[in-house]
Amino acid sequence: MFLVAFPLFLYAIAGWGTPLLALNELLWAYVLILAGGFALLVERVIHLFHLIRLRRKLDSGERFDHKKDWRPAALRTRAVKVAQIVFLVAWTIGSPFLPIVQREDYNLVEDYPGDPPFLTAAELVPEEVLSEWDGLYYENKGLLIPVHINWWETGMVQPRRELYYRLDYYETLTPAMARELAKEVLYEEQGDYAYAADPLPDLGLDYAVVYDSRESVILQEGKIVLQVTLVQDDDDYLPFAVWTANLADALKNETLAGDS
Repeated sequence: MFLVAFPLFLYAIAGWGTPLLALNELLWAYVLILAGGFALLVERVIHLFHLIRLRRKLDSGERFDHKKDWRPAALRTRAVKVAQIVFLVAWTIGSPFLPIVQREDYNLVEDYPGDPPFLTAAELVPEEVLSEWDGLYYENKGLLIPVHINWWETGMVQPRRELYYRLDYYETLTPAMARELAKEVLYEEQGDYAYAADPLPDLGLDYAVVYDSRESVILQEGKIVLQVTLVQDDDDYLPFAVWTANLADALKNETLAGDS
């Protein structure tokens, strides 16, 4: 239990993600370590029954010396146990860094295959012309969170309005897991920056809050969670109520499409 919990604890205190995200990133490694632990338990049980049989033979006066050379078997046993120790030490120390090693490189947003399952900056400002525009994304896949897309865009909207748009899209296995993830993401933001959050009941979503001077929101509907930041040099250009409502409508449509 210590070996399973300790890397997750290190991951959490290092600020690299929420507990659910950490579990999602490391779940395959947990399965591996638990499988190794199960194999070790089976080996110990077999060894115990072997000792019981030997004791019975001793009690009955039988000889159990079969004139076999025990040294090669002892060497193999010691080698296996040393390998187990090395593996456990490497697992305990190295597993918190696995998400960093596994993370994919950023790609250009125009190279994203198909249509993103969320609104892009161009869809938030469909009637305007984007200029000096740039954007990158990366996508991670996991067992608990099958889809995680980190997406950001920045540039100018004519006439000369600057926008910064950052979005994290999470698709979980169940709505309950999505709600927990939304709360964890907010908890992490509050822990890092002491943000005060306010609910957004008017959006009609399962969960919706706003924080960071009304520039960032966390939205959850069904199995999907969005964490969105929109920074603009003119807040009246895209009013808060407009862009959050557009995001909420797109999220509801995406959830309905996924359910169907």
